[in-house]
This record gives sequence, C-alpha cells and structure tokens, in this order.
Amino acid sequence: MVLQDYQMPVHKSLLQPDLIMGVPKNVFMLIFLVTAVFVYLFGKFGAFVAIPVYIPCKILCKNDPHMLTIAIESLMEPDHLEAV
Repeated sequence: MVLQDYQMPVHKSLLQPDLIMGVPKNVFMLIFLVTAVFVYLFGKFGAFVAIPVYIPCKILCKNDPHMLTIAIESLMEPDHLEAV
C-alpha cells in the first residue's frame, strides 16, 4: 500500500489570529480595562492613558500579529527552572 501526500489550500484568515483594532484580543481587553480604571479614578483625562499604550502595540503587531502574545507568554514564565 502506497501512501499518497494530499495537499489542500488553507485560507489565510484561518492562520491569522483574531485582532481587534490591530492588536490581539487579550492585549486590547487589558488596555480597555486599564483605561476604564483610569477614567473612573481621574475622570475624562484618564482616557489619554490608552493612546500611548495602544500606538506601540499596534506598531508591533503590524508586521507580526503574534509578537505581543509571545512577549506576554515569555513574561509569565519563570526565569529559572528548579531541579527535581
């Protein structure tokens, strides 16, 4: 019995992550929640916190949509591994 290699085209949208306004969902929600807290604490001027945070995130995700996801995951990992 000979195995045959099958190929099937995959649409590009199935390979790209879901982005909201150009940033990943979890980063967008984090920016939104921090902005909501600052608006609650400082009033309307707290909304200006989102602009300097959002713009670098959008620039980083322009070429590589997985950049911020990988960065956040690497920050959550421990710096060293413990021996068993």
